Amino acid sequence: MKSFQIDVIGQPVPQGSLRRTRYTIIHANDEALKLWRNKVQIEITDNMPEDWDQTAAVSVVADFRFARPKSHFGKKGLRPSAPKHKTTRCDLDKCIRAISDSMEQAYLVEDDSQIIQWMATKRWMREDEKPGVHLTIINQSPK
Repeated sequence: MKSFQIDVIGQPVPQGSLRRTRYTIIHANDEALKLWRNKVQIEITDNMPEDWDQTAAVSVVADFRFARPKSHFGKKGLRPSAPKHKTTRCDLDKCIRAISDSMEQAYLVEDDSQIIQWMATKRWMREDEKPGVHLTIINQSPK
């Protein structure tokens, strides 16, 4: 088994809702989504091992980090009433969808159907962190 880890810095962008234009159908957040997926693709291609098996099954561990809104903080720091868990938008499954498509576009896998397992979390970032996602990608190749 081969694996590698990457940390993509930036606001995670969900891939989900579509909207129709006069000539085509695009993602509702198309511009931000393209930038986010490009960041993920660059990190994958820069860190993927040279002997990576693009035909093998893949498992992914994803830890999405989001910045807390200013309303969570008071004069003395984090308010006691601030939520512990990020249960607000964006949907975790839509964040995963953006990553899986980025993996395919970066030629990590031939098709994102090769991803056989996801372990994903979304949470508020800690003070020493930046927003983004930490990925551990495991190639299930028998080689």
